[in-house]
Amino acid sequence: MVIVLFSRALMVPVYMAQLGLIGNLRTHLKDFKQYQLCHNDIRTCVGAFIVLRSMWVGRREERQLAAEPVKIMA
Repeated sequence: MVIVLFSRALMVPVYMAQLGLIGNLRTHLKDFKQYQLCHNDIRTCVGAFIVLRSMWVGRREERQLAAEPVKIMA
């Protein structure tokens, strides 16, 4: 979520220019959009890494629990 928040914060000048609150950014608008596309790819990769790592750790913990002997209290 923080990654998305950071990405949206970088687009604030573009939104303000579209609303007419600041000067025209036509020369920089292409750069902002190109950066946004690149940043979107990075966000996707980071999200995939987080999900895959969580699955990997969970699978390893599940195997460790399955390998432990069951203790029966009598």
